[in-house]
Formats: sequence, structure tokens, C-alpha cells
Amino acid sequence: MSVLRQGQLSALRQAQLSAALLEENRAVRLSILPFLEPLMAPHVAMLDHSFSAGLTSITWTSLNVCNFIDKVKQSLQKLRLDAGRVNDMYEFRIRAGLDGIITHALLELPQDEACSVSELVARTQELCARGSQLLEVRSQAVKNAVKELISLLLPDQDNNPLPTSEPPTELGRYRSSDGGVRDPRPASTSSRLSASTRASAKQPSCTMDSLREAARDLYQHFSSRTLEAIACAVQTPLETIRKVFIATALQLYINESSESHVVFRADLVLAIPSIVLQPTLEDIQQALSRVCHLIVNVTKSVSVWESETYGAKVSTKSALKFFDDGQSGESESAGGAEEAATPSDAVTP
Repeated sequence: MSVLRQGQLSALRQAQLSAALLEENRAVRLSILPFLEPLMAPHVAMLDHSFSAGLTSITWTSLNVCNFIDKVKQSLQKLRLDAGRVNDMYEFRIRAGLDGIITHALLELPQDEACSVSELVARTQELCARGSQLLEVRSQAVKNAVKELISLLLPDQDNNPLPTSEPPTELGRYRSSDGGVRDPRPASTSSRLSASTRASAKQPSCTMDSLREAARDLYQHFSSRTLEAIACAVQTPLETIRKVFIATALQLYINESSESHVVFRADLVLAIPSIVLQPTLEDIQQALSRVCHLIVNVTKSVSVWESETYGAKVSTKSALKFFDDGQSGESESAGGAEEAATPSDAVTP
């Protein structure tokens, strides 16, 4: 009975250890961000390489099963650390930089009391001058973080070569009299494991060409994301102007009893025999046009990422398309502004 009990406990420990390794393997793989999976493929392949011996040659009765378990645990820990480092770099450097670009304020409308037209123009000019520098700094910070992320994920072909797909022959196998390598496990187990090996062999290979292509795609992806963030930072104040000066006027026209948001402070001056509004409506329209141009011209100080490291040039169409929607709002809010901003004014290489 003691032998049977010992065998049951041994089988239970084996099942628990297998479940723990598989659960940790699943959790580590799920922690990898989807858009980083192509560049993380070499790191995942090294983990698969550690598991390959257990799928082909190692059994619970093998002499080196402890070495196999230690090797798998080390591979899981290394992949967990690499994935955590990459996720932290994306979360606190890349994503935080993009969010900082999007939420940066380029316009401040008065909330409590109205201001003069000249005060709004001067305040907007100050915000845009400071904002153009900050947007450029944050764009370059995101670019440097992306480059560092790519250099961290790309393997060094000399010092850290890509893992081979052929698993090594372990002590769980033995050589037969004819010189071949035989598996001591039953034929059903061997066939099942060989099917798993064939399924893993169908996965895309981790060649340096495919990794460089994935690095270029990742670099272009974040370059486009940065341009879209800059376009969003410019579109938001233009949309605010449209809502305040166009939607409010339409609301007052429909419902005269509704409350309005007062922005400008104007005076009625008696000029016999008439009464003159100062500043005039033309001055207010020119001031709004000036404010819109100051906001749009912020993008001229933000440089487009160079493609010197990873190849293809980055297309700016995804970012510039946001300005098309803002053109109509800018023209309407300016009330007949002299010129409307064009896409060529938005981003200059």
C-alpha cells in the first residue's frame, strides 16, 4: 500500500508541476502586446526551444528531468522580464508621450469673465509658442523610446543568434543497434508529440529579414501615431472655437432664452450721430482668424521622423486628413477669415 500511495503522490506532484508550468507559460505569452508579437518572436522561440525537449524526449522517469524543469523555468523568467521591460517602456514612455501630445492645451478661453480681443490673441500666441517647443520635445522623446524599444527586441546575430528549430537529442532517447535514435515511449505518445512538433514547425520563422521588416512597420506605426496625436492636439482647439462661436450663435437663434458663453468684451461708443461698436466685428473676425492660424502653425515647428534607421519614409496622410475637417470650422469661426490653412501648412518635413 505504501508503494501505491507513493506512486499516487508522485503522479499528483507531476500533474501539479505540469499545470503550473503550462499556466505560467500561458500568462507570460498573454502579457506580450499584440503589435509587439512579431519582434518578440525570437524570445518566444527560445521558450519553445526549452519546451521542445519535453515534447520529444524527456519523460518523468528521465535522469535529467530536473535540468529540463530548471531550464524551462529560467526561460519563462527571462521572457517575463523581457515582456515586462517592453510593456513598461511602451506604457510610461511611448504611450505617455503620445497622451501628453494629445492633451496639450493650445487655447484657453475665458471661463469666469470676458477678455478683450487683444488679450485672447496674446495669450494664444504665448501658448502656441510654448506648445510648439513642447510638442517637438515630446515627439523626439517618443521617437527615441521607439528606437530603444526596437534595439532591445532585435537580437544580436553575432552574440545572440536566432534559435534553431531542431530540438536537441536528450538522454531520454537512446540509440539502437542500427545507429538510429529511438524513443522509449509508446507509439501513441510519440505520434501525438510528433504532431505537436509539426504544428509548431508551421509557425512563421524568425529570420532577420522578417524581423527588420517588423521593426520598420513598428517604427512607421508609431510615427503615424505621433502625427495623428499632433493633428488631434491642433484639431481640439479649432473644434472648441467652432462650438463656442458657431454652435452658441445657432443656439441663441433657435432659443433666445438660452444662456450664452461670453468670450470677448466690447464697448458701445457714442459717435454722434451714431453708436459704434469697439472693437468692430471686422476686428473680432480678424482676431479669430489670427488665433486659428497661430494654432495651425504650431505643427510647422514639429519635425517629421527621419527614416534613416529602418527604411521606408513615413506617410503623413493619416495625420493631415484631420485638418480637412478643421478647415471649415476655422473658416466659419473666423467669420470670413482671409485665408484657410492648407494641408501643406500643417506638417513640414
